[in-house]
Amino acid sequence: MKHNMIKRTLAGVMAVLTVAGTVPANFVSFPLFGLTASAESTADAAVNAENVKEKEAESKKTVVVSSEEEFKAAVEKGGKFAIGKDIKLTEEYIIKSDAEIDLKGCKLTTAREFIVEGSLTINDTVGGGKVTSESKYGAVVINDATDKKASFTFAGGTVEATKAIDKFGAVSVAEGAVFEMTGGTLKSNDIAVFCERPGGKTTISGGVVIGKFGFSEENKVGSEALSIKGGRFTADPAKYLSKESKASKKTLYWSVRPADDTIAVGKEFSVGDTITLKDQWVYLEEDIKDVKQSVSGTFTLPAPEFYDGENTERKYIKLTDAFGESYSLYLKPDSRFDKKNYDGVKIVSGEGTEKSPFVIASLYDESYVKTAAKEPDCENDGNMEYYTAIDGKYYHVEEDKFIEEERQEIPVIPALGHRWGTPEWTWTGSDSAKAAFTCERDEEHKKELEAKVSVKLTASGEMVFTATVELDGVEYTDTRTADAPAITFEKVEAVEAACGKAGNIEYYKGSDGKNYVFKDGGYAEVSADDVVIPAAEHVYGEPTWEWNNAKSEAVAVFECKNKDDKQTVNAKVTSKQTVYATYLNEGKIVYTATATFEGKEYTDTVEVTVPKNTLSHVEAVEPTCTKDGNMEYWWDLMTLRFYEDPECKTETTIFKMTLPKTGHKGSDPEFIWNEDNTADIKYTCEVCGEVITDDAEVTAKKTAPSYSADGKVVYTATAKLDGKNYTDTKEVTVSKPEPVDVTYHAGSKCVQLNWNAVEGADKYAVCSIVKGKWQIITEGYGTSYLLKGLEAGQEYQVAVIPKVGGMWCKDFTHAATVAAAPEVPTVNAQVRDGRIQLEWSAVKGAEKFGVAVYRSGKWVIMGSVDAEETSYISPEIRNGKYKMVVCAKVNGKWDTRNLNDRAFEITVK
Repeated sequence: MKHNMIKRTLAGVMAVLTVAGTVPANFVSFPLFGLTASAESTADAAVNAENVKEKEAESKKTVVVSSEEEFKAAVEKGGKFAIGKDIKLTEEYIIKSDAEIDLKGCKLTTAREFIVEGSLTINDTVGGGKVTSESKYGAVVINDATDKKASFTFAGGTVEATKAIDKFGAVSVAEGAVFEMTGGTLKSNDIAVFCERPGGKTTISGGVVIGKFGFSEENKVGSEALSIKGGRFTADPAKYLSKESKASKKTLYWSVRPADDTIAVGKEFSVGDTITLKDQWVYLEEDIKDVKQSVSGTFTLPAPEFYDGENTERKYIKLTDAFGESYSLYLKPDSRFDKKNYDGVKIVSGEGTEKSPFVIASLYDESYVKTAAKEPDCENDGNMEYYTAIDGKYYHVEEDKFIEEERQEIPVIPALGHRWGTPEWTWTGSDSAKAAFTCERDEEHKKELEAKVSVKLTASGEMVFTATVELDGVEYTDTRTADAPAITFEKVEAVEAACGKAGNIEYYKGSDGKNYVFKDGGYAEVSADDVVIPAAEHVYGEPTWEWNNAKSEAVAVFECKNKDDKQTVNAKVTSKQTVYATYLNEGKIVYTATATFEGKEYTDTVEVTVPKNTLSHVEAVEPTCTKDGNMEYWWDLMTLRFYEDPECKTETTIFKMTLPKTGHKGSDPEFIWNEDNTADIKYTCEVCGEVITDDAEVTAKKTAPSYSADGKVVYTATAKLDGKNYTDTKEVTVSKPEPVDVTYHAGSKCVQLNWNAVEGADKYAVCSIVKGKWQIITEGYGTSYLLKGLEAGQEYQVAVIPKVGGMWCKDFTHAATVAAAPEVPTVNAQVRDGRIQLEWSAVKGAEKFGVAVYRSGKWVIMGSVDAEETSYISPEIRNGKYKMVVCAKVNGKWDTRNLNDRAFEITVK
């Protein structure tokens, strides 16, 4: 109602502004936002009715979203919407509105979870839709209730949590929250439903639950948080419920469904007979929706005992399970039964009887879904009767038991195939024909084929046309005869094909320009290709090889056996030294040529002898300070073996023959400091007398300057001679810099920072307080920076510090407080049915929005709306051009920046 009142008020003001200063007599004046405006009562009613129609139409329209941005907008707005394509979500979504999502067969994948604080419904009207979460907190968390109950209704599709950790399920239900599952598949790697705290309520009446049930320590009485009314499960829900409920002394009533068909509902038994029960669910009388126990076993029927309460006609059979607990099986009252005479009992379903509980009986048996047998037809496969279980496997029934199929596939009966009868031929002239077939199994199955027609001229002067079709591997023919025209034939002798040259069969050239062959007493027409014998292919033998003198190149020559063609192929040559030449023996090198021709590889080898090698003699050399020396030795170039004697009796290595250099020796070095604060050492070698200059290792200890104190750098040079360390130091003062002062200009989600240049500064760093500490955001050489990503209305502490002497002056005493300018709403304007319709984007931190029009050289505020309202519809107005703007009020002030640049014009025709 509030929304319509605001629209009507703004509509009245717009009506006044469109009459170009004239006010009809039936208008009245009223004050609005400090201005005086007029409205027409009939216009109010029309606008209100139009708004109602628009809202009704909007409520029936289903929005389709196909991106994360559209999904985010739809969740925030609420209402019904559908998924148009697979979407990967990157954000965590807190659903505060009432949202209904139709997956429409699409997939939502996310690393986060949905947090429900309003109401969420997930359905899938197409099938195959899925929500997959990799969050450790599961897929859906229904938060504590605030002013309204948070709820999640799951009606279709699949919701899966792949990495949920202990104490978090695919769906987690907090205190005061409600989870209702009526369909779909809920799947988890561990816990499917986690009842987090008392006061939450989970009701499952349909669908498939793959996973366990869990309860927190505070939620000890699990039965109060979980209600099972239907559905299929991979885990027995009863084993996860609180055992405290078993201590109740109330009578437990049974609704019985036997484990097999031999015990049918309504069958009569006598005392002493046995019955077999499988996975029977037992319920408390006063809370029939909560599962208490699952019982299986074979029991003997005793005589009935009578209830001592108000209803003495109600009868029971007491059964005791494997845990020693007793349960009462409800017997339907029957006129034959009384306290003195008992003939038998009758087991009945509890449905429809007084105080009968809702029952999930034989839970796992019901997980077998039957597919009826289907006979095959000509084109479609059939199948034998089979069952599909919740484990995804196939089963069949033998002697009232489910037997797993040996081959895990549907028992298919192949299609029978068509049984085609004799075709009906239809000729068009003499040279075109069609064959029509009808299936003998099903007359509705028909097929018509275009025939291939051939012609033969007989010696008696007739033309015989033969039509041929093939269907399912069977050939069918039909013939037609006509008088042949007068044609003369010229015989063409047969020519054998040769290598690279085509031949031909014996045939006849007709005077009609066509080709014929004579067979079966007549001339049959053939195509030009039918008389040609393709050219024979060349047949090549083994190649001959040709090598150059250096054995580095070779070719393979292939010649056709008919001696009419030669092919030369370049070979790839490789070599391998099989025996190395030494001073004792000759060596051998084997060269191999490889050529590929017509997909086959050919090789040829040539062996070459290498002359003996000679020993090399190396004289002894004494080592120096800077060069290695060596002992006298002999070595073989080809084998790289080294010997201490020319007779090669004592083998050694090059390393044993090498004498390492002695290196320089000295003391008391002189340290020489360079302008770049590096250092050298200088000393005289005591062995060779050479003056040596070498680099010293320099380390630096820095003390950064501030705006009030100088800094310094202490350099330490270190050198090591003959195992002794020598050091020298140098201290450099870094003068304190002038302070850097920051000014700024606010923009949308940003500020332009400017600061003064400081003498001696190497560069500047822009800093801000992040998590309570000053941190460098960026650094550079200029004196300005655009700081982006700021929230409107929020203040930030920033400072700019200089780098002097290679050190940051981390003095934040000249920090500044900055804030971005408010956001500007983005307006969409259109004209429809003589009205101006405005919609604009929400502005964070906005308290109100104002709509203004430019009139008589100034901006006039027509009215304002609360921040939740982001649209406006005018009444019907006169034709003309209007200049308008929408402004936001942030922190108590209207944002009137750049009004003329933000304004838009709209024309009403």
